[in-house]
Amino acid sequence: MVSERFPISYHASPRIHFKLLQTAKIRWYADEDVQFEDVVMAEGMSKMRVEVPIDPPAAQPVQNRGVQVATNHEPLYLRFKRMKPKEFNGSTDPLVAQGWLKSIELVLNFMDLTDNEKVKCASYYLMDDARIWWEGIELSRDISQMTWEDFVQEFNEQYFNMSVTSEHYDEFNNFRQGNLSVTEAVKRFNQLARLCPHMVPNEQERLRRMIGMLKPEIAVIVDSGTAPPTTTAKCVRCALRAEYHLNKQKESQCHAPTYTIYVGERLRRHGPGRHLTYILK
Repeated sequence: MVSERFPISYHASPRIHFKLLQTAKIRWYADEDVQFEDVVMAEGMSKMRVEVPIDPPAAQPVQNRGVQVATNHEPLYLRFKRMKPKEFNGSTDPLVAQGWLKSIELVLNFMDLTDNEKVKCASYYLMDDARIWWEGIELSRDISQMTWEDFVQEFNEQYFNMSVTSEHYDEFNNFRQGNLSVTEAVKRFNQLARLCPHMVPNEQERLRRMIGMLKPEIAVIVDSGTAPPTTTAKCVRCALRAEYHLNKQKESQCHAPTYTIYVGERLRRHGPGRHLTYILK
């Protein structure tokens, strides 16, 4: 559409178009013969704005990165297997048996299982001779009603008999460090204490026995310091320090100079702390 008085082409560029329309508006006030439709059209075109709607970005699908998430609907044996429990083959060594039982209890308590679920999971990892023993238990009683305390009692009766534990009681009573290092002696001491818990009912008795099993030269340093240890952990630290300094002292003595002295038929010491070689003439 082109106005008769103002031949404006609406196909012109927006900037030129806008200026021409403003000019048409001014002329309307000066010339009353301008058609009203042209003026209204000019005002409307000057105020026109074009809005392009912007669509929100489409939601991207979540990619599976291969991470396996355990759910409550996962079978019990799979959840237990993820914890990588150890197997027990029926070893007659009470330390091995107790170590397995402690490790299994740690996993079961972490998973927060019921008594029956604990029994099922623990019995699943009994192998070889232990499996034969467990099959006998299954024939003699109702496993579905067995509590975890019942399982532990049956296990201890089988693998902690009195003939075996009595030997460890005697060993614990007479145990001394001897030629062992402090680390080796403490390790064996803790193993025996685990098998004989009634012999170390509290920390004070455990500390007393630990100091008593150390070498005399180490025990004297540990027990006669300005601040004697009050726990077994502090006792071990003091014993390790004492062992270190005693070994250093022995090394320094071994590297002391050696003298060869000719003294005829009489031996004469050349001073304290010296390593001397005496040759008789």
